[in-house]
Amino acid sequence: MMRTYLLAAEGSVLTKIGRAAHVGNRVAQLQTGQPMTLTVLLDSVGDYEAALHGRFDAQRVRGEWFDLTVLGDPVRLVLAALAALAALAEMAATPPSAAAPQPLLPVPRQLPAPVSHELSAPVPPRPPWSADAFGPDPGGASCRWCGAPVHQGNTRTSRLYCKRAHRQRAFEAERLGLPMLKDRPPAQAPVAPVPVGDHHQCGWCREPLVRQPLGRPVRYCSAGCKQRAYEARKVERAVRAARLAEGGPDQVVT
Repeated sequence: MMRTYLLAAEGSVLTKIGRAAHVGNRVAQLQTGQPMTLTVLLDSVGDYEAALHGRFDAQRVRGEWFDLTVLGDPVRLVLAALAALAALAEMAATPPSAAAPQPLLPVPRQLPAPVSHELSAPVPPRPPWSADAFGPDPGGASCRWCGAPVHQGNTRTSRLYCKRAHRQRAFEAERLGLPMLKDRPPAQAPVAPVPVGDHHQCGWCREPLVRQPLGRPVRYCSAGCKQRAYEARKVERAVRAARLAEGGPDQVVT
């Protein structure tokens, strides 16, 4: 078990506060390098070296040597400090239930600061084209292509189309001189069947195609037919290249 000791040197006012498991062996080690006789003034059970060093730090001369004579008797000072440390340790070890009940003091409540609901600056009026994003436009704006109501939202410029695709179709119709979808009679539907012919059949399965009024004409009825036709052309080119390399005719019989 660790012990705390107070050591004095003969002919000096300095005392050493240290700790050791065996005080006698420690004093013998220190005496080897000291010309003065060392005397143990106090030997206490427990490790209080760090606490005592902090308590008498102002009286420290060097290392673990202190000049306690400026405060009084070194032994009485250390005993008083050890008693105070023991009392603190006992209070820390006492469970909270066994301690004396402390009176409960009212805790002052801190109320939040009042919030002013007055606006510092007037809110500018909403523009006439501003509307709820989920409701129709209050001004009655409609899409130039299909005639559907246009939701303006909070845009700064008025929207003329309900979607980007309709804007592109309206541009192509104006370029070709065609009427808008909303201005066409019911007979002029945007999608109309075309009689079956060489140029109006699927390039792979020969199914009749449906010609769109605008845009590039389609050549296949689906992406699968387009992929199969591409693979067939790829095989045909490979066979033709092989026959040309062999010196044979480049015609492929299918």
